[in-house]
Amino acid sequence: MWWFIFATGPSFRRTDAELFRGLGKSIAVNNAVFYAPWSDCLYACDLKWWQYYSDGLSWYKGERWSHQHYKENRSFTGDCQFASFGGNSGHQALQMAAVKGAKKICLLGFDQQFTGGIKHCHDDHPDRLGNAPQIDHYPGYMEKTGRDLKRMGVEVVNCTRETALTMFPRMTPEQFISENIISR
Repeated sequence: MWWFIFATGPSFRRTDAELFRGLGKSIAVNNAVFYAPWSDCLYACDLKWWQYYSDGLSWYKGERWSHQHYKENRSFTGDCQFASFGGNSGHQALQMAAVKGAKKICLLGFDQQFTGGIKHCHDDHPDRLGNAPQIDHYPGYMEKTGRDLKRMGVEVVNCTRETALTMFPRMTPEQFISENIISR
């Protein structure tokens, strides 16, 4: 079974999330939950994000996970088999999926860069939440996790439309569905 992780990189589209709806397990990262409100899981590592957005998420029915415990969310503190914890929610959601048993993972919205000078697929967070201040480091951290995942036998395909990541095979979302879903 494929796991789909929806992050909030600038190239992520609401239509991308809809393409993958119901095709496997899904994790929405931070504000991607507003693009995929039907996702199985919501992951946000930043306690400040939960404090700002949590009260407005009463409609969300999936599991809630975080690096830090807050109200009803579950805490994911990583696993010793990873060389880097990554410093961002998308990275940590990828690691969490592997720890939870995912063997096939498809990434969407993992730009890991400012695409067209834009930070997210949504408006910037309020200043007190931060807006990817260390984004230049994200691809290097992901390199380490990519090696860890390969060693663990986890297949990762990056279907992000614009990305700085080079360690995973790339496909467009449409190509992925054609080759991995429709052809089966």
